[in-house]
Amino acid sequence: MFALGFLLKTLPHVGIALPLIASMGASSFLLFVLPHSPMAQPWPLLGGHLIAGTIALICGHAIDNTIIAIATSVGSTILAMQLLRCLHPPAAATALSVSMIDTPLDPQLLMSVAYSVFGGALLLFFIAIMINRVILHRRYPLQHSHHRHHQQFQQAHAQGPLRLEEEDITWALGQMDGIVASTQEELMDVYELALEHAMSKKREATTNTPPQR
Repeated sequence: MFALGFLLKTLPHVGIALPLIASMGASSFLLFVLPHSPMAQPWPLLGGHLIAGTIALICGHAIDNTIIAIATSVGSTILAMQLLRCLHPPAAATALSVSMIDTPLDPQLLMSVAYSVFGGALLLFFIAIMINRVILHRRYPLQHSHHRHHQQFQQAHAQGPLRLEEEDITWALGQMDGIVASTQEELMDVYELALEHAMSKKREATTNTPPQR
């Protein structure tokens, strides 16, 4: 926040510094507390804020009524992020802030929004890499991969899967190098539903297998 505040105070801007710091503050929560969340990854972070700033500029200057402009920009930003698979909740706050700018649409405004929104998100991204990797020793950005002994586990339990208890889920959560944004009950439900599905497929395969002569 200090680096972003210094950037926005040093470079010329058109009255959007403090509102944007609020949305970037929300982004920093995801990047430093939930770095493994899909919403904290580079494309959601950078794409979400860039989309929000672009849509908000269009809505803010195409719609005279401020309330309607805000509602349209926030709603359109959420829809665009959903379609482009870059959901980042703080970007909705960016859309709200930018859509309230009461300044003529000129090159100075475009440049100001560009480095304030996208430049701020990019700065936050590089700081998140440094803090997560160097100081906290956590993987960021997240590279989707299984735990180290995934293949051995699959082979060992392919024939008869064990029944997990909720305390096993609790222990497994403690082994993660970050906060998993799900409750123990939700993870247990996912496991039980997946196990039911696997058992159902196994029963279907057994039923459809022709008898041997």
